[in-house]
Amino acid sequence: MFQLQYIIRNAVALLVGMWGMFANSAKCYAQTTYQLLANDHAQITCVAATHHGVLIGTTSGLYQFNGTSIDLLIPIVGDTITALAQSANRTTWVGFSSGRIARYERRSIISSNYKIPLRVKVTSIHADKHFWVGTAGKGIYVWRSSTPTVIDINNGLTDDYVYQITSTGDNNIVAATDRGINTISNSATVVSSFTAKDGLKDNIVKCVAVA
Repeated sequence: MFQLQYIIRNAVALLVGMWGMFANSAKCYAQTTYQLLANDHAQITCVAATHHGVLIGTTSGLYQFNGTSIDLLIPIVGDTITALAQSANRTTWVGFSSGRIARYERRSIISSNYKIPLRVKVTSIHADKHFWVGTAGKGIYVWRSSTPTVIDINNGLTDDYVYQITSTGDNNIVAATDRGINTISNSATVVSSFTAKDGLKDNIVKCVAVA
């Protein structure tokens, strides 16, 4: 049995990541499955549509899906890619289970100036006017200057485990957490939250998208 890891819709297809495999489906019930040939046992952890094509983060490295096949771009040993994102200026960002944040350029992983002072898994990256990083248990780090601001349960976040960060398009950020959904202003202030006590069916929200 495969464990569903990630779903993303781009202009032409529904892309589904699974343990060791990757499916590209334009229709829900008609899919073509692609094997990660370089490592059949690699776990797919994140997927992102970028100007490089569809990038796939795994426990063994960074792959690229070109529409017909999957190629290994960069093998990685001793760490896992856990977040992928592209900013408006077409910079491709990569987050790791170790807390490292880097850029992907020309088949290379390049270290960035964004440093998390703790060893904690990066779960999500969003880059707009500011640089936002969600973590697995240490809240959200946002760089509005050279020094990050931490948003956690001590200043309004409903839970420190953040699964995903995305923009609402009106200068606010939405964060999916282990205890509901939080809306955060561009000034790094939690302005609202929506949890089970407000009518959410389950507090654990692992994915959020703005239409």
